[in-house]
Amino acid sequence: MYNQIIDSLNDHIEKDLRLSIDQKKILQKKHKLSLSDSLDKGHWTTNLCLISSNFTKKSPKELAKNLSSILQNLEGVEKTEIAGPGFLNIFLTQRAFLNQIDEANKDTNLFTRVPKNELKKIQIEFVSANPTGPLHVGHGRGAAYGDAIARILSHLGHEVEKEYYINDAGRQINILVCSIFLRKFNFFDDKSFPKSAYKGNYIKEIAESTKLDLNLSTLQKSKLTDNLPHKDEEQIDELIERIKSTH
Repeated sequence: MYNQIIDSLNDHIEKDLRLSIDQKKILQKKHKLSLSDSLDKGHWTTNLCLISSNFTKKSPKELAKNLSSILQNLEGVEKTEIAGPGFLNIFLTQRAFLNQIDEANKDTNLFTRVPKNELKKIQIEFVSANPTGPLHVGHGRGAAYGDAIARILSHLGHEVEKEYYINDAGRQINILVCSIFLRKFNFFDDKSFPKSAYKGNYIKEIAESTKLDLNLSTLQKSKLTDNLPHKDEEQIDELIERIKSTH
């Protein structure tokens, strides 16, 4: 799609602008088709009208109106918008945008490698697919997006690290186990259940299906739940330590 638009811009210079051969050559070297810095401004933007106004003595916006009607006839261009002093923003159709992925798959050299002096170390955090709660469609969406972005950046030459791709250790897992333990042995009712613990119905389901035999005396049970800290986070941490001491 990029090449189609560039060809159309150069064709416009050759056929539609009344300029000398030298002026046309200068324009073809100087004009740019750049990625927009925001999708609100389209997928591509061109400065052709802005710089060609110096040669044609016409206003950039007048030139942009003429060029806009030409580009909108291109297959794959959804619309164009005149912006600022004479930039022309180009919006692609969804189909044309997705076709860029097909073209990239066919030609892995389509994306220019980043110069060595511009390479970066990049960390991408996504998914956090941990067992502390049910997985949902958003996790799958995040996995596809995050992994695709990581692969693209890696292909361009950046040093990429994926973070939270799998999260199955640490404090949150301890809280999960603590929550299941407390539900399994009914240490608290729904009203008094620790605020920092996991409370979803899935916790009850896991607790009911968990085979865990633990014969605790009344005294041992009271030691687990008596004189707990008042602050929520401190309370759950104290419960975790007390439960660990029973094993």
